[in-house]
Amino acid sequence: MSSPSPVIVVVGGGILGLASARALAQRVTGARVLVLEKENRIGVHQTGRASGVVHSGVYYTPGSLKARLCTRGARELIEFCERRGIPFQRCGKVIVATGDDEIPRLEELHRRAAANGVEGAELIGRERLAELEPHAAGVRALHVPTTGIVDFVRVAQAYADDLRKAGGEVLLGHEVTAMASRGSGVLVTTGVAEIFLAAAVKRSALRDAMTTSAPSRLANSAVAKPMPDAPPRTTTFAPASCIDDAPSVRLLVSDH
Repeated sequence: MSSPSPVIVVVGGGILGLASARALAQRVTGARVLVLEKENRIGVHQTGRASGVVHSGVYYTPGSLKARLCTRGARELIEFCERRGIPFQRCGKVIVATGDDEIPRLEELHRRAAANGVEGAELIGRERLAELEPHAAGVRALHVPTTGIVDFVRVAQAYADDLRKAGGEVLLGHEVTAMASRGSGVLVTTGVAEIFLAAAVKRSALRDAMTTSAPSRLANSAVAKPMPDAPPRTTTFAPASCIDDAPSVRLLVSDH
C-alpha cells in the first residue's frame, strides 16, 4: 500500500508565507502544502500595510547576501509582475541630503549603488532635484530611477494562485493555537481543525526548495540583521498614486 502524501504547513498568509509555500509546492515532489491564515483574507497585516516600495539595493554593503538578494529580487519581482499583469510603477527615488554634513553619507550610498549594480543611480544638485521633485529641498541628492512601487497584496494573491495550481491550499480563518509532537509527526491545531504532519519530507528537500527560490521565514531572519555600517533610518514619501493621503510628490523621497 502506498504511503500518504506528506503534508507541509506554512503558518501565515502574508507574502513571505505564500512565497515560501509556492516554492515548496513547486519543488518538493509529492508534497501537499497548506497555508494556515488566521484572517479571512490574505495579506492583511505587514504585507498590506507596507509602503509598497521595491528597493533597488542602494543601502546594503556591496557583496553581502542582503545586497545580492535585493538586486536580484527586485529584478525577478518586476519580471513576475509583467508576466502576471500586475501594475508596477517605476517612479524612481531621490535620497536627499538636507545639509552639507550628510553629503559624505550620500556619496557612500552612491558608491554602494554602483557596486551593487543599481542602474542609473546618480548624484544631483539642487537644480536637478527641483526639476525631478519640487516638493523636496536639499543641498544634494541621489537619484535612483529604477526604484518602484507595487501593490504587494496583489503579488501575494498571485503567489496564492500559483500555490493552488501546484496542488496546495490556503485555509483562511485557521488561526494556529497549538503544535504538539504525536509519534513520528506533529499535530497542528487551529480554531476549526486538527492537521497531522507526518515526518516524511526530508529536510534536504525543504532546504533545497527554499534556497533556490523564495526565502523562507528562517532565511529572511538570518539576513535581516542590521549591518554595522547601515545608513540611518529614513522617512519616505510615496507618490499619491500609491498612497491616497500622501503628499502629491512625483518620486519616492527619503531624507536622512
